[in-house]
Amino acid sequence: MSVNNVFATLNGIPMLNGANFKVWKNKVTLVLGCMDLDYALRELHPAPLTNQSSIHDKRVFERWEWANHIGLMIMQNTIPEAFLDTMTEKKVIKQFLDTLKERFVRSDKAENSVTLRKLVSMRYKDDRNIREYALDMCHLAGKLKGLKIKQLEEEQELRVVL
Repeated sequence: MSVNNVFATLNGIPMLNGANFKVWKNKVTLVLGCMDLDYALRELHPAPLTNQSSIHDKRVFERWEWANHIGLMIMQNTIPEAFLDTMTEKKVIKQFLDTLKERFVRSDKAENSVTLRKLVSMRYKDDRNIREYALDMCHLAGKLKGLKIKQLEEEQELRVVL
């Protein structure tokens, strides 16, 4: 992969801002997968090398270390300094990603709250086009499906029909 291709690929990863964790994670894992650097995410850390380690063990260890090192660099390069300050001790990419995921669970709860608030407060106004209103309701229904709020989806569908 050429340097220009690497930069173009990395520029496709948005900067993590707290509200876009799912998008950021999907883009990062896609980039790491395309660059064949997701090995450290898929496989556990290999056992430390010893004098009795085989050539295969050394190759596996080196591949894992390389994928982990480059993957961490890519992730850290797309995260603001404020988020990194508390995570500098994480040296394994999978732990780093899991820590970020735990940190941004609250963001999912906030997104749920905002979506539900919009759903409850959304009313048709005579000055709007009915088509726009229906499209907004369909958009909310899609978000609710993504958030896995099944009971409210049924209520949403009833409101769209009315």
